[in-house]
Amino acid sequence: MHMWIDRYVDSVSRVATRTPADFITASGLWIASSVIARRVRVNAPHEVVFPNLWFFIIAPSGLYGKTTLIRVARRVLLDAGFDALLPDLATPEAWIEALASKPQAAWVLDEASLLLSGLRREYMLGMLEAVLRAYDCEQAFKRKLRSAEFVVRDAYLTLFAASTPALTKAHLRDQTLWASGFWARFAILAATTPPSDAPPERTIESLQPLSDELRRAWEVFAKIDPNSPLPAQVGEGFWDAYWRFDRDCIADARRLSELGEEMLATLAVRTPMRALKTALVLASLDWALGESEGRVPTITLQHWGRGVEFATRWRELTELALDSAQRDEQDSLELRITEYLRECGGTASVSELLRRFHVKAARLHSVLAELVDRGLVEVREYAPQDGVGRRARVVVLLGGEHEDEASWDALVDDAIA
Repeated sequence: MHMWIDRYVDSVSRVATRTPADFITASGLWIASSVIARRVRVNAPHEVVFPNLWFFIIAPSGLYGKTTLIRVARRVLLDAGFDALLPDLATPEAWIEALASKPQAAWVLDEASLLLSGLRREYMLGMLEAVLRAYDCEQAFKRKLRSAEFVVRDAYLTLFAASTPALTKAHLRDQTLWASGFWARFAILAATTPPSDAPPERTIESLQPLSDELRRAWEVFAKIDPNSPLPAQVGEGFWDAYWRFDRDCIADARRLSELGEEMLATLAVRTPMRALKTALVLASLDWALGESEGRVPTITLQHWGRGVEFATRWRELTELALDSAQRDEQDSLELRITEYLRECGGTASVSELLRRFHVKAARLHSVLAELVDRGLVEVREYAPQDGVGRRARVVVLLGGEHEDEASWDALVDDAIA
């Protein structure tokens, strides 16, 4: 089966030649999920699932054609006749008012770090909750923001966002955004290949056939009441395949959680649902374009296989993005600790470092172990001579005058005081 998404990736890759194929695929699935606009659902055993997808692409500015891709994706979507695009950035009142007027909406952010920076500010209060409730496709919710109360009915929000590693890394480590479920709703895609310098083979006008196909699909979906979306069917063996994949991902999540990798465990748990949403996008678009038969869309094992393929790849790319952000944090913390040790004459107690840098003990111990392995510091223990009190653990910066016994003894006295 040659799906619309395959035709999209092939065509757009000839226009946005510097853009990674993973980014192009994500933009195509975002477009497809946008035009479905809450007109289709699948009644899973555990919940009703809608096919709205969120993507966050991360790459250095100017090298990977993020802006070109967003311009292309927006053009394809608008040329298909879909006009429910939310404003890029706005006050919470203006944004939610726009969502209330067009509750089945698509949102694209050229530079998402501005939103991320604002989510915890006072004037953005309520914005995060409204965004999450729109992703969850709630049938109705109210939001009172300063000057007015808005009611959003039959919500459905798709999101395609972009930023750079430098502007995103601190937000990727933000535990509040993870605890709220904000980051867990995204497929976060990092660039993994060197940028291409190949010139464009085609112009953006060459993509009009994609928009024409999409317009046909949008005309089909637009006739359906978003308050009564079509219930998609599933092919024989579908749920058996789904639950096998779900069990594997849950097992991964438990293993990662035992290792203290809570963010990675969250990604593993979310992967089956992301695969299901993607399979539903593919099946719905095939049905609307007449490429599959039936009164309602049917998710086949082929759709499911593609969904698993995409979702598994996105999980890998998200793990890479998180690893990069955490390595940057590790390097930063290592540098700050060694600089602080120099300022202190080369020695500081572990308890003092915990207070100074406001990190968990496990995190500090991991960083210190790395510094020890690299031969930059030693961690020494000192037992009180009178045997009273706890043992002091002291970090010593190696290779300086601070290693003399006087400074060592003075620091230990402070540490156990």
